[in-house]
Amino acid sequence: YERFARWEADGTWAKLLEYVQVRDDAVGRVQWTVAVDSTVNRAHQHAAGARKRGTRPGTNWMIRATRRRRQAL
Repeated sequence: YERFARWEADGTWAKLLEYVQVRDDAVGRVQWTVAVDSTVNRAHQHAAGARKRGTRPGTNWMIRATRRRRQAL
């Protein structure tokens, strides 16, 4: 992560992208098309990062079925 952050800060990634774009555009391998994504997903304020409870005892159908089989033996 440190190397990535350092290269981002000093412009290495921008220079690399520019180099690849110029090189590929020179041989006709780049189609300059613009695409815009305006997707917005909203979650309820309490849904983000809320603590989750585990399965309560006896509520999962598989747990109940397993207990019944064990008790029948």
